Amino acid sequence: MTPHETSRQAGALNVKDYLVHARLPIVLGAFLLMAVSVLYADIPLLSPVSLACIATGSLLIFSVYSFNSWTDFDEDRVNSPEFAAVGSRSKRAIFAMSLSTGIAAMTLGLLLSLLAAITVAIILAAGLLYSYPVLGALGIPRFKEIPVLKNLVAAASWAVMLTIPFSATGTPLGPVVSLLILFVFLQFLVESISRDLPDRHGDARAGFSTIPSVIGPRRTVALLLAINTVSAAVIAVSATLAFYTSLILVGCAWRYCMLYLMLEERPLTFTFAKINFPTLLALVVGAILGKLLV
Repeated sequence: MTPHETSRQAGALNVKDYLVHARLPIVLGAFLLMAVSVLYADIPLLSPVSLACIATGSLLIFSVYSFNSWTDFDEDRVNSPEFAAVGSRSKRAIFAMSLSTGIAAMTLGLLLSLLAAITVAIILAAGLLYSYPVLGALGIPRFKEIPVLKNLVAAASWAVMLTIPFSATGTPLGPVVSLLILFVFLQFLVESISRDLPDRHGDARAGFSTIPSVIGPRRTVALLLAINTVSAAVIAVSATLAFYTSLILVGCAWRYCMLYLMLEERPLTFTFAKINFPTLLALVVGAILGKLLV
């Protein structure tokens, strides 16, 4: 095998590792959340519209997160060296995947409806402003370099994504769905801020200010506990309208456990699967059971 062939093989393996380890959990989360949103929009699950909505959300999230990876090699070399090694050797491939999936998401959005396409465009624009200094000439840095705003934008993108099936069909959100979207926003706000905790040293070296670097890790965890409590209160309110949503409180309880470990500074691997996935799973189970029971 020639050195060129070896390099090509290594590059392919790097892209595969990136997809499996860095992006699969996030895309799976988008897939499940979009499935729930489709369910609540009363769209038949295996219909073309349903599948298009789920694919749009999954491709959209993959595109936005991959673009962020493409622009973040300096920070990732400190925060996530294993992913930085993958990214630096496959930078062009990651950018190409981000661009192609973004175009695919936009195309599907246009096929669904004009409002769905506008929703997709807003999230893509938010991802661009988050990761790239588009407004640098005006003295406005990337959104991810602005404390609090970076977390709000990330959480809002996930929440707004859930409106795509409703935009596609013209179905009103209704009070229960609106509360669930608010819950998703609050939970991804916790997720976004919690990711800044282990990254605070790398972010500081890169010149970024984040909530943990400004107020310290213990106060940050206390803030996350407060946000999680608010999200639990949102579910408690939704349970008065649709009792089955009370199952989602299981996810909030798991989040409390993880945040407690952070507060006690126990060893903890900060991954999407460990921190956010059980909450997401509780949301999916509660939503599905609710539709089966009503």
